[in-house]
Amino acid sequence: MHILKNYIQVGEWGGNDLRQDIEGETIEWSSNLSPCFIVLEASDMENYSLLEKIFEAVDVSLSNDATLVSLPEGKSVFRIMDITKDGLPDKVFLFGVPPERLCLNYSVVPYYPVELAGITFTICDRLDKLASNRDLKKKLWDALRQVYDK
Repeated sequence: MHILKNYIQVGEWGGNDLRQDIEGETIEWSSNLSPCFIVLEASDMENYSLLEKIFEAVDVSLSNDATLVSLPEGKSVFRIMDITKDGLPDKVFLFGVPPERLCLNYSVVPYYPVELAGITFTICDRLDKLASNRDLKKKLWDALRQVYDK
């Protein structure tokens, strides 16, 4: 994934078959989206290695089994329900991104997966906060085990 000046490229390090224009931002989607979306703010990408370790614990490879959605700081909305197609995504993890930024007007308790419209959403803290907090890591691990039946 590369973050460029006025658009976000999501998914594999390449392809751009589907485009969505959102409030002046162009989001390019890879042709091979995975059913697991991981949404975080661009500034939290510096913790990518932690993210890899977290998902490797449940046998999810970020490069093969997940679609990263990196949002620039302070951008208002990303309508995730507008891009759902063919059952994708079926899991969405929000790391430090409030549901309102995805146009979800639901109260969701952090670290408790909830299903909305056939998609399991899990709200988590930012990766930089998770990195130094053992209790939050435990909550995340419990949520991951629930989502992935581990």
